[in-house]
Amino acid sequence: MSAAAASASNAGASNAGGNVEIDEDLQSRQLAVYGREAMMRLAKSKVLITGMDGLGAEIAKNVILANVGSVTLHDTAEVAIADLGAHFYLKEEDVGKNRAEACLGELQELNPSVMTVASQRDLEPKFLAEFQIVVCVSTPLAEACRINEYCRSARPPIAFVYTSAYGLAGAAFSDFGPDFPVFDWSGEAKKSAIVAKISQANPAVVTCVFDKNDPHSRHDLAEGEVVEFAEVKGMTELNGNAYTVKEVINPWMFSIEVDTTGFGEYFDGGLVTEKRMPRFIPFRSLRETLHSPGEFLVSDWGKWGRPALLHLALQALDAYRTEHGGAYPAPGDAAAGDAVVAAATELNAAKLADLDAEAARLEAQSKALGAALDAMDAAALGLDVEGSPEAAAGLSAARTEVEAQLKAVRDRQGAMGWERIDEVDEATLRSVASGSSAVLNAMAAFLGGLVGQEVVKAGTSKYMPLNQWYHFDALESLPAEAVDPASLAPRGSRYDAMTAVYGAELVEKIRNLKYFLVGSGALGCEYLKNFALTGVGTGPDGEVIVTDDDVIERSNLSRQFLFRNWHVKKSKSLSASEAAMAMNPEFKVKALQERVSPDTENIFNDAFWSSLSGVCNALDNIKARLYVDERCVFYGKSLLESGTLGPKCNTQVVVPHLTENYGASRDPPEREAPQCTIHNFPHTIEHCLVWAKSEFTGLFETSPAEAQKVLDLGSVDAYVETMQASGAGIGDILNNLRGDETWGGGVTDMLNDVPASYDDCVKWARHKWQIYASNMIRLLIHVFPEDMLTSEGGRFWTAPKRFPTPLEFDLADDMTFQFLRAASLLRASTFGINKPASVTRETIAAALASYSEPAFDPAALGDVKIESDPNAEAGAAEGTDDDISTVVAAIAPIPEVKAKTTTLYPEVFEKDDDTNHHIAFIQALGCLRARAYAIAEVDMLKAKLLAGNIIPAIATATAMAAGCCMFELVKLAQGLPVDAYRNSFFNLGVMAFSAADPMPPAKITSRQETIKPDPENYPDYEEERDIIAFPDPHTAWDAVVIDIGAAGTVADVLAYFDSHNLSVMSIAVNGGLIYRAGASGDAVKGNVFVDHVAEKVGADASRGFVVIEPLCEGADMQEIEFPPLVLVKVSDGYALSRTATTSMGKPVDA
Repeated sequence: MSAAAASASNAGASNAGGNVEIDEDLQSRQLAVYGREAMMRLAKSKVLITGMDGLGAEIAKNVILANVGSVTLHDTAEVAIADLGAHFYLKEEDVGKNRAEACLGELQELNPSVMTVASQRDLEPKFLAEFQIVVCVSTPLAEACRINEYCRSARPPIAFVYTSAYGLAGAAFSDFGPDFPVFDWSGEAKKSAIVAKISQANPAVVTCVFDKNDPHSRHDLAEGEVVEFAEVKGMTELNGNAYTVKEVINPWMFSIEVDTTGFGEYFDGGLVTEKRMPRFIPFRSLRETLHSPGEFLVSDWGKWGRPALLHLALQALDAYRTEHGGAYPAPGDAAAGDAVVAAATELNAAKLADLDAEAARLEAQSKALGAALDAMDAAALGLDVEGSPEAAAGLSAARTEVEAQLKAVRDRQGAMGWERIDEVDEATLRSVASGSSAVLNAMAAFLGGLVGQEVVKAGTSKYMPLNQWYHFDALESLPAEAVDPASLAPRGSRYDAMTAVYGAELVEKIRNLKYFLVGSGALGCEYLKNFALTGVGTGPDGEVIVTDDDVIERSNLSRQFLFRNWHVKKSKSLSASEAAMAMNPEFKVKALQERVSPDTENIFNDAFWSSLSGVCNALDNIKARLYVDERCVFYGKSLLESGTLGPKCNTQVVVPHLTENYGASRDPPEREAPQCTIHNFPHTIEHCLVWAKSEFTGLFETSPAEAQKVLDLGSVDAYVETMQASGAGIGDILNNLRGDETWGGGVTDMLNDVPASYDDCVKWARHKWQIYASNMIRLLIHVFPEDMLTSEGGRFWTAPKRFPTPLEFDLADDMTFQFLRAASLLRASTFGINKPASVTRETIAAALASYSEPAFDPAALGDVKIESDPNAEAGAAEGTDDDISTVVAAIAPIPEVKAKTTTLYPEVFEKDDDTNHHIAFIQALGCLRARAYAIAEVDMLKAKLLAGNIIPAIATATAMAAGCCMFELVKLAQGLPVDAYRNSFFNLGVMAFSAADPMPPAKITSRQETIKPDPENYPDYEEERDIIAFPDPHTAWDAVVIDIGAAGTVADVLAYFDSHNLSVMSIAVNGGLIYRAGASGDAVKGNVFVDHVAEKVGADASRGFVVIEPLCEGADMQEIEFPPLVLVKVSDGYALSRTATTSMGKPVDA
């Protein structure tokens, strides 16, 4: 080990000791996924990974980023040139070195908190006993079985994972012992509901508050699940106790296994929450499951029977390796393929014989057990079960035991079908054997994510482990025509693994691709690594362009693995590109720091998009994804799309004309809580934090920004005139000027109360505390007293509403102090006031020594309207011009304000900087509000996750998604038919995997539709509407191209439509009207089209075309539906890679 490596190893020892601390700033996204308790367990886990090829490196990367206690990298093999195709921490100068030692230093740098060492020791029991988790990578099966048997025999058992990547196939297996506990099998938020009623019955029926318009308000419970109750009034016996759900009656009612007839009568309130009970998983050994694997985890149902075949192939290849000194078949070696087929056939014949014998034995057992069960009848046995509880219990226990035995037999009978292969698919076996010597980057990334997550499960007991085998292949990515064996031969190159599978010609094609990667965060880092290793952009004509306008934050380091501590605050795209080029010096990548948006279309222009081979999105927001997707449709480019959410990931491949585009199908937007709930009737901590964040924005961002505009303009009147000129309404102007009508704020607060010192900021914060924690509540319960009735005579304060209690000011309270500290420091920042080096309770107390809070009487406010209707829409304040004048008159003269301050400093919300006090303010205010409503408060981390809308993210799911997309990239490079592509979804939490053919693009055809012209006033009146699709059919990928040349006129454009019997009503360009049928339209027909659009709407025709928006009707006044893109070609400078044909191949005259 080098001195640097040894130093890094010593520095990383913190997790391995007895005291474990989780760095919340660094690990915030993982904490959002696993929780603190699970991560504490993980940080004590010692992991051994034996086999440091590309797959081993991927596993090590993901496990180290997950923050385990220690990782030992074990290998006795030396680096070969082919390893560089999948192993991102090996270089050409490492060839001949030990693989574990060669990559140790780089892996240590990933996470200094994890002790990472290399070893070449024999894998004997004494060594294995040092670990809690052992991972065997491509280990010969006999050796893997030996290690597994020792791990099972250990007390407690050592979790064992086996995996292997062999060409376009791979496998993973888990065995965590005979009785492994899973404390949280799904990781999803616990199901919960607000109680509306509980019956006095046996079983008791629970009715929950249910909003039929909100699918999230369902209780979503299932029979057999366990629930806990809290805050129930009246029937208090339920509180703090757990009960089993007996029956789900409907989405808002269920019964529980308890007799409540003797309980108190339900009065009000109550929360019911799922109690997740531990599950104990019985794992079988590797040796046993090699012979009888049982039911496989299947991801691609289009490959029925493939897992069983790959299970056979894995063993046949192992037999081949045993006979050939550990070597896999050479690429394209027909004789080796024959040998693998022969071995598989022999294994399968023996397996069929065993299955037939087992089937006969199980059938006999099934019949015997069934007969025994039938005989267990009380009358037949002469048992008095009515009069003898002991006899009844004994008979029930005996039946239960026999039923369990019978179920086990029938389960095994069902599983046997998964294992049976009546006829071996020799062609598939030969394809697998031919490429089996290669460890592909894509396969290593995919399996590395899967296996890395299995290690985390073993260390945390969170999420459902793999049960027990998973086989995966991407054989559909092979070239459609057989590859010449000579093309598969090694070249002594880092791309030899790719060559061994796909052939030299396709490898060169991939190397000369020009790809655009949008984003270089977690997904972007994975893609850059994969591109570099696979060779994308390394050829003479190849290039990868990556853009990202973001900089690196410390919280990124736990999953964006190309970054280190010294990269913090540097450009993501530049830093990631440099790291990727270090992995492959031939990698040509150009890093940009521009956001891809309408504002940068001068940079990402026609020539740019048209030059691309394809686009890969690595974005974390829907708006940006949709824009890139729209650009890909416009320019006819393929798109690789992927996303992650905690342990879930999904991928989508978009192929021009063959598949739907990303924006074609979207999830419905999240339903937001009503404004009255957020502002006055919160019942969850989320409601409180949303409100607190809104207050933060108003106090420290919006109000200072608007006040600065007033200062810059020199008068409030000028500010009002500017807003009116921009189209702002009276309500919007009043909101900005005075803030809340009752509680104030806005520009008035900023300019009428300019602080002269930090003490003034503390006094301002103290008054804000009084408003938020006391006065607002006092006014609310004055308007809506606790005994208030609704217009129907029912109680107003019923679930989900919670009756609040005003808080009493107490500086000794931690949350109160945190609020005052954060609020006063933020106020000082917005005014540029000097702040103390440290703010303590004594600092605050001293500033408030002479402060007296004004008295508050809610009755003195008169008739104040507080919205209580959840269906009321939020809107601007109501008012008149006179109200504006009144507010303006009350604002201090601007010259007087400028004598105190001329510059304000708005605070732009940033969740990941704990020194800016943003989250501290939001947490404190949100928790104070929660306290007033008797809602459970949350810690700083939880507040950050919720208020910052932080997406839970882990490296494992990211690696899987990027690995999947690399297989799709290879398919795109070949232009394979649509049935070769796969969209995928993987939930590593519950092991729900799915891969399916992409959806074809929707065809727009001519049709007749029934519409309701005026559903509000005439809901029963309907009309038939005829719609003509032009062209018929067409899809989103199609375009209408009208070629008129540079001298073409408006009349030439109209003539095109006229030739297709379409009457033009109007034509718009960039939203501006350039033609309307009638006298005004006749007057412009002779105008040169490019001059006319330039004059009317300032449109630039230098691109060689103008996109138009025609409104037409047919000969019988039918509505015309065009493709998204209708353009007029005006010069040979036209550079779009679009044609004037539909995806159906029918020409559209141009």
